[in-house]
Amino acid sequence: MKPLDYDDFTTAYTNMILNKIATNSPRPIVNSVVLHRDLLKSKRPDHIQYKDTIYKNLVTRSNYRPYFVTTTFKYIPISATDMKQQYRYFTEYTWTQYSKTYRHLMSNLTNHYDDKPHLQPITYDFFDVPGTRDSRYARFVETTIPHIHSVYLIHKKEVSAFQYHVETEFRLITKHHSLIDYIQTIHAKPINEDIHKVVSYCSKFYDNYYAIKIRDEYPLFNQFPITDEQKQLLKSDRDNLRYQQITNRIFQQSNSLFVDQDEMKRMRKELKERYSHS
Repeated sequence: MKPLDYDDFTTAYTNMILNKIATNSPRPIVNSVVLHRDLLKSKRPDHIQYKDTIYKNLVTRSNYRPYFVTTTFKYIPISATDMKQQYRYFTEYTWTQYSKTYRHLMSNLTNHYDDKPHLQPITYDFFDVPGTRDSRYARFVETTIPHIHSVYLIHKKEVSAFQYHVETEFRLITKHHSLIDYIQTIHAKPINEDIHKVVSYCSKFYDNYYAIKIRDEYPLFNQFPITDEQKQLLKSDRDNLRYQQITNRIFQQSNSLFVDQDEMKRMRKELKERYSHS
């Protein structure tokens, strides 16, 4: 199947989000929302006003309040000599760190969040790299540290708790001992109008010259919450990534003049345990 072009991609995501907002309300006013891509792209003042009126009416009646969220990282510990080969590990490790951040945020919004799926933030997440705002030719290189742009739908019962994190710059999350080495910042603000513009900004890496070549091979977008089956797949991916890192580390140590024998022993033990259960 041919991949969606960028305009169709952003149109599909915008309509998906609008449908989630519209149909998750005490008394839904519509069964579905479908806005044409030409209308969503239009900059005519009357079209902009029309779109904003629809959006505000849907949000006013919905259980959800939309936010634009950006998560930046300090460090993604992947060494890549061949970026085409290592791209999957790089993107998946980014999503792994982001997944930890999301779960930690949920635990700060509500207790026993696994028992309250209706209160969990619904997210539409997009992988991005520095420079894509200025150029479609921004390069992804070994030293690149990616970031995640998202649209969050926050249940109205959790808006007050979420807004606290917005106002305190998510310091309870970014300064947590399990995240402080990896998460740089989290910024969020309400989306009050033109949600398609926000979606287009979030997903601009999808239209990057280099990303177009590999966007069907690597995970460039994501969504939470996820099903139990997806959680199991994610755990499997994380395990495979971890063991790939261990294998690389053992190889590096084996070719080093200064071998940390304790570290080698721990890594070999972990690999042995992995293969004994496979």
